Parts: sequence; C-alpha cells; structure tokens
Amino acid sequence: MSELKQLRLEDMIELLASKDINGKARKLAWSMTDFLEYLWNQRLPTKYLIIKIDIKYIEVLKKGTYGHVIYNGEAKVVKPSKMYEFKYERNCKSCLETLYDSEYNSMDNNYSFDVNKIKGLKIDLLKMESIARIVERSMIRLYSAITHFRLDHSEKYSEVFGYIEIKRFNYGKIRGEIKNTKFSRSYIRDEYKNIVGYKISTPENEINKYNRNNEDELYYPRSYKFEFAVCKDISYINLCNFSRFF
Repeated sequence: MSELKQLRLEDMIELLASKDINGKARKLAWSMTDFLEYLWNQRLPTKYLIIKIDIKYIEVLKKGTYGHVIYNGEAKVVKPSKMYEFKYERNCKSCLETLYDSEYNSMDNNYSFDVNKIKGLKIDLLKMESIARIVERSMIRLYSAITHFRLDHSEKYSEVFGYIEIKRFNYGKIRGEIKNTKFSRSYIRDEYKNIVGYKISTPENEINKYNRNNEDELYYPRSYKFEFAVCKDISYINLCNFSRFF
C-alpha cells in the first residue's frame, strides 16, 4: 500500500486562502462586468469602471465575512469621447467623470446613493443602486478575505479599489474568461519593504496560457482586464496603481 501523504496545516490554510480569495475576486469581476453591461444597455458606451470604497469602520469576523461596516463609495467611468485619450495617456483625470457616490452604515442598514447626471445615460435609479450594492458587497467580502488571510489584523486598511476594463464587447465571452482566470496576487510594499496593501489582478504576461491539465498555469484573458487593491490609506494610492483614477 502506498504511503498516504497528509497536507501540512500550513498547506491546507494556503489552499483555503487561495481558493477563497480567487473565488471572491471572480465574483467581483462578474458583478463589475454586469454593471458595465447595464451601463451599455442604458446608452453609456463606456468600457471602463473604477470604484473606490473608503472604509470608516469594518469588523472582520472570520474568513471573508464581516460584521459592522461603515463606508463611503465612489464610482467613476471614462467619458466616451475620451476613451482613446485615457488609454494612451499616463494620467488623464479630465477623462473621468463620477458615476455615483454612496454611503453605507450597517448599524441601521442606511444606504444613500447619489447618481451624477451624465449626458446620454438613461438613469433607472433603483436598478443602478441595486447593481452598485452588489458590487460593493463583493468588494467588501474580498477585502475581508484578504485581511483575514494575508494582512496583519492589528493594522488598519481603509482604502479599497476596483477596476475593470472591457476589451471586447462580448459579455458572454468575458464571463467565460473570468470563470477560467486564476488571478495574480501580490503584496504592495513601500520603499522600506513594509507591507502597505495587497493587490489582485488578471495576469499580464501573455506567455501564461491556460492549460486544462495544469491548475497552476495562469490563464491570460483577452477580453477584459481586472485589478483590485487594498491599501492602508490614500497616501499609498501611487503604490496601489490607482493614482490616475482618484
């Protein structure tokens, strides 16, 4: 009889963490894709969605779950007339416009949602608010999983960023690619090598092809790009690679 090999506790925790974080990143990418598809159907031909959550208070209970939470949210889109300029300029804040601002307090389940008037956008306020809340909940759940498994609980991380870019307007194909993506994950460090955040993104190296026989192989998606970061505070926005948005 062959000897049974048991995974070490550390290996089991690592496996659980990787699956939990990757699964929640996948759900967030799906929900942000749904938001972009909704905007497209409402006559806003944008292919970029950027969301920031400023956490005032959050209680992380265990892996991926949370208790009391207070935050402010902000979403931005690229002006349709500025999409080419945004793509090829290093910094083009004038290319962006605010889609909505939000505020949530779980103590009384109070959620405020203020949509900006954007030319050409048909606003269904209740529908957009519902989609926005799904995206924000997905961001908070991913934040909770990351802080539980990857970051020091004694430190406070207050900034959460999400970004998705649609390269091909085939939402069925995009969802299929998201399903197959194993996201890249890395710590964000300052000049002194201190950990100040954590980043998740779609693989950027086209050499990493998807191999169904090797689960460790990264899948290179061609239809979308996704980035998510958790940072200590807004002063690290450059390190988190979101300074061109906010």
